[in-house]
Amino acid sequence: MRISLKTILFAMFIFLMFLPEYFANSVFQLAQNVMFLSIVLMLVHKRYRLNKVTFAIVIHYVFLILLTAIYQYWPFDIHVLVRHAKIIVCILAIDYMMDAKPVACLNALFYVLLSFVLADFVSIVLFPEGLYFIERHWNEWSSTQSAQWILGNKNNRVLWQLMLQVVAFGKYTVADKKKSIVPYIIIGISIIASIIAKSSTATIVNSFCLLGFVIASWQKRATGYFRLNAKWIYLTFLFINIAVISGNLLTQESSFLGTLFEHCLPQNRLDKSIDPNRPAPLWSRSHQFH
Repeated sequence: MRISLKTILFAMFIFLMFLPEYFANSVFQLAQNVMFLSIVLMLVHKRYRLNKVTFAIVIHYVFLILLTAIYQYWPFDIHVLVRHAKIIVCILAIDYMMDAKPVACLNALFYVLLSFVLADFVSIVLFPEGLYFIERHWNEWSSTQSAQWILGNKNNRVLWQLMLQVVAFGKYTVADKKKSIVPYIIIGISIIASIIAKSSTATIVNSFCLLGFVIASWQKRATGYFRLNAKWIYLTFLFINIAVISGNLLTQESSFLGTLFEHCLPQNRLDKSIDPNRPAPLWSRSHQFH
């Protein structure tokens, strides 16, 4: 079986882009920059053109980046710009490969994500109290320690887990009935890891994902086809994402929209602050949900 050069470049780029912070070093950073330039040249050489869905995702992401730059919630320099450019190119590369070589694209995504999720699962089983710890100092008198594993803290891993589950569902359940149990095994591992790490957030998210896959699998067996209908899900999230962030920004100017969101999303109801300067702000988390 022959493997094309663009498949190798894509797999290496995906590996370096999804590489957890635990393994980060200067060598991997240099390799990521080289692969970034290689993928850009490949897309230019292939005369890649965005489809409507990818275009909407990129515009949404650029919108968030521009707001970040305008309101300066964290230092916005050339390094931040390059980091976001890599994420956008990663989205474009996945879109191109799904059109040119869908099987190779799914295989690369699946095995890269699987290796990280399994490594994280092993680290949780071997070190249930934490592989290492990060200490946060709140003031001169108090500090807290948070347990970390391969994929970060107890809630971070759900991002990798969800990506792997969706890819696995597309790779096996939709295309191959004989191996349709694989996505459920992955979800089971994800739920067990979340329970051991004592993450109620990740456990609930993975459980809802399991329910969604069961319903989708039943639909495919009953009708003979699978329909995700993700357009409305994405549009709903897009509206909430932009509205909450915009309302948060406009709150600072005592505007009508800001006042409206101040009443609709009071802190004592959600037990979460939308202040971008709080320890867990919605603003800095919004980029991760793409």
